[in-house]
Amino acid sequence: MTDSNIVNKYTEGLEFTPEKTGKALNVAFNILDKWSFNDTEKRAALGLSDTMPLDNKVAIAEAADIKLQFRLSIIIGLYADLKTLSASHELMMEWLRRSLPSGQVPMNVLMSDDYPKMLDLRAAAKSLQ
Repeated sequence: MTDSNIVNKYTEGLEFTPEKTGKALNVAFNILDKWSFNDTEKRAALGLSDTMPLDNKVAIAEAADIKLQFRLSIIIGLYADLKTLSASHELMMEWLRRSLPSGQVPMNVLMSDDYPKMLDLRAAAKSLQ
């Protein structure tokens, strides 16, 4: 299955509007701030270009594509999965920065373009519950 097929299947049936995307961006930025992601890491996790200003969420929401929607869903869902284990942002950050049994480092996967591995992160976090 191609990355596009994975993203399309995962987001199938969801309605995206600039307003909804803007709200999801606010949530995702708050999460990434709590996880101490710097601007470069935030751009990578959201799949944004280096030239996209992070402070212009309206422009980001208006230019959003299905892959950004997928990434927002992964970030917000992963946060929810990890929050069921602990409300401690420090423990979440520790999980994000250590290698999983698969050898993957969650933070690196979030900043990659490997959509199947992003789904694997969600499964890994859910398996901890």
